[in-house]
Amino acid sequence: MNIKKRHEVVSLLFLAGVINYLDRSALSVAAPLITKDFHLFPSELGFVFSSFFIGYSLFNFVGGWASDRFGGKLVYALSMAVWSLFCGLTATATGFISLLVIRVIFGMGEGPLAATNNKIIHNWFPHREAASAVGIAFCGTPLGGAVAGPIVRIVAVSFGWQAAFVAAGLLGLAWLVLWQVFMTEKPAQHHSITVEELAEIQSDQSETCRTKRFSPSRSIFGSLWSWQRPWGSSVIITSCSFS
Repeated sequence: MNIKKRHEVVSLLFLAGVINYLDRSALSVAAPLITKDFHLFPSELGFVFSSFFIGYSLFNFVGGWASDRFGGKLVYALSMAVWSLFCGLTATATGFISLLVIRVIFGMGEGPLAATNNKIIHNWFPHREAASAVGIAFCGTPLGGAVAGPIVRIVAVSFGWQAAFVAAGLLGLAWLVLWQVFMTEKPAQHHSITVEELAEIQSDQSETCRTKRFSPSRSIFGSLWSWQRPWGSSVIITSCSFS
């Protein structure tokens, strides 16, 4: 069976989602062992959990901007590299402060995932398939959270909690190799995509979206028009553009 290249792309995105939530959830599973080793108070453990979202929330935006500026393939690769590295480095933590710093940078690495997923799907899929592709890509994340419990527990109990983080980090780096080998920024750049599939993708992508670049100096909302009704209420119409 001839598998279309865009289906290989969304399979990689799905696997990245699994790894993403497996790595993110590992701390929750290993928390009792880490708390015991580092003598953490419940409040300190709460700060460690929350610190992840400091970097994550900031780099949600940064990741989206960088994907438009430098391309989804590069940003996704850097994102996976950073979060996998700092997932593995969790094993080197020596206490509350080091855990806090590692989790902030870990969150920075995972932040670009959602925006970059959408950028890649925008590039690789005809519009009529885009929502389905997003659904497939993002269903990997809850699956990763579901499998994290038994996998991390088995590894942590058998080899120590540090080994669980190292193994999770190595899994992400293995995915990164596949990404670099099989992925291109645009379908037309792929060496083995068929002419038929390329035409199928491009035929359902508007010329505006394929050729114009996003400018950070302009709002993503192309234009806003408002007018006042006689009784004073305001109606806003928003036109969304990627120009």
